[in-house]
Amino acid sequence: MRPNITITIPEPYLPLEEYCRRTGLNRNTADKLISDGRLPIKPKGAKKKGLVEVNMAALTIQALSECYIALTVSSNIHARLRLNIFDFKVSIHKHFDDACSGFAKRHNLEQLAEQAGMQPQTLRNKLTPEQVHQLTVRELLTLTDFTEDSALVDGALAQLNCLPCVPVNEVADEKFPTYVLKATAEVGMLAANAANQGAICNATRRNVMNSVNMGIRCLTLAAIAVQSRIHSSPTLSTTVDAISGIGASTGMS
Repeated sequence: MRPNITITIPEPYLPLEEYCRRTGLNRNTADKLISDGRLPIKPKGAKKKGLVEVNMAALTIQALSECYIALTVSSNIHARLRLNIFDFKVSIHKHFDDACSGFAKRHNLEQLAEQAGMQPQTLRNKLTPEQVHQLTVRELLTLTDFTEDSALVDGALAQLNCLPCVPVNEVADEKFPTYVLKATAEVGMLAANAANQGAICNATRRNVMNSVNMGIRCLTLAAIAVQSRIHSSPTLSTTVDAISGIGASTGMS
């Protein structure tokens, strides 16, 4: 499902003189853009010498369409545009089923069911892809919280072709070296698997994906920790902002 952002265009049409005044565009240049078809205007109909009005709605749609986002136009008194920025799509691969199977193998379901207030057989069935009954969202969250195992959440996100989850409550400045070292180790494991030219079995594929997920998690936590460290020091934050401003003004990044 795609989230919608609504943009309101208060003035769908704007007189050409007012458009030139607001944009600083020369009138002769504007006339040339209109004749070339690059500046859309409101059709005059039979009044060929009527008021020239720039079609601001068409300009907005043209600009947004160049940003590779889907548009849905709905007409009302203020001409609204609804932008579908993200396109979520369910994967054809069985990421969530694999996550459930792996989760069931790693944990003691008898003890976990008791903690979660479920019957052991019910939990076992819900973690078995072939069974009709499936985990509810609340059960998924409860199991993840009790076990500190992100496999179920990561599997659900992977099913939507999304990146793995990042527990931001885990962020701590003193853990920054740990995040970096762990991310480096995961990248090393990926490199070792990449050097292996043999056929990739399911176990190897799962190990690779686990390394990728853990690497993404650790790098994200490291970035948040750095950002938190900068903003926790007003002097350092001001210095960084000043340097960024100087870099922007001189064309440096």
